[in-house]
Amino acid sequence: MLILQLASIADADTCGEGPRELLTSEIPLGPSAIGGRLAALAVVDVDGDGVSELHGAVVPPLDATQPLGLWSTHPDASGVHQPGLVQPMHDLSVAGLHLLPGDLDGDGDMDLALIDPVRNEVTQILSLGEGFQISPPHSLQLGPGPSVGDLDGDGVSELLSATLLGSARAWSLRSSEPELKLEGTVPEGVVAQAVGDLDGDGAPEWIFARGTSSRLAVAWGGDLRRREDLRIAVADARDLVAMDRDQDGEDELFVVDRRRAGVRLLTSPRLRRGPWVVRLKQDGARDSPQSLSVADVDGDGCLDVVLHSFATHELAVAWGDDQGRFSPQWIPGAGAGPVAVGQLDDRPGLEIAVVSGEVVRLFGIAAAPEPGPTAPPPEP
Repeated sequence: MLILQLASIADADTCGEGPRELLTSEIPLGPSAIGGRLAALAVVDVDGDGVSELHGAVVPPLDATQPLGLWSTHPDASGVHQPGLVQPMHDLSVAGLHLLPGDLDGDGDMDLALIDPVRNEVTQILSLGEGFQISPPHSLQLGPGPSVGDLDGDGVSELLSATLLGSARAWSLRSSEPELKLEGTVPEGVVAQAVGDLDGDGAPEWIFARGTSSRLAVAWGGDLRRREDLRIAVADARDLVAMDRDQDGEDELFVVDRRRAGVRLLTSPRLRRGPWVVRLKQDGARDSPQSLSVADVDGDGCLDVVLHSFATHELAVAWGDDQGRFSPQWIPGAGAGPVAVGQLDDRPGLEIAVVSGEVVRLFGIAAAPEPGPTAPPPEP
């Protein structure tokens, strides 16, 4: 079942001029997931056919006997995504799960790492082209806010985690047993991390946020021995994304400030304090969990920022332009979350997927922005 309607989005400064309209649609969880809820969500092409799918971790009711399962969609002949059967898995926690995409085994296909920081377990979900290979859970010393990233530049993603007590570790998930590749110390209280090339030298940095202590730290070149504790403060930073906004070869850092319910931009190379990108508007968003995604949602060549409040179900999309500015728009009542961003069809741009009860709501642009006016050719 696919339900389509139009949601009007006002004009915004973009790389190309044109009105904003979002198509919204809904994908039901399907009969095999009735009674459960999606506790983690990802948009990724796991089967390698060039079309991304939705994947989620289904948590059963507390009084149920069935284990958690892996839920996925696949497009039918008309391109409409349909839910498949839930693949049973082992028991996991009902909250705090992370479903992180990355090439874990180095075969060029995207895989998934299912992280349970409550039980300190990771499950490898490897792409086999047709179907998955799901590993048993492995016990690791994890912390809040784990991430997946290619820290050493070999094309294979590692699992990165830092504990609240100040231990940072990177594991390779290429084989059936996780292999510890890197270990060191970081400041205590790390709650979020990211990987990005802040100085443009081709060697990615490992970036840490210390939560309520409001401080950031950077391991330059991914080397924990070259860690620098930065003076810049961001109140209650809880989510980080490193992306090259202006395409100068140096990543900027988008940081969620939970206390102020907004996203602040920090510019490289030493993460100077930049402007607010977007703030949530509804009462109750402050000091509550929020999620951040950064991607070119409308396909105009400029990065956009997606911020979601789990408390108020508000979705904010800040459309980026080629002058480094962002024009925010707000979508109230989008859904409780979690949220994922990716391309699910052949329309221009990406879709924003938001879990809302027993459906996943999709928000995508109805048409590509028209390019801006071009200068006339010079007279002979």
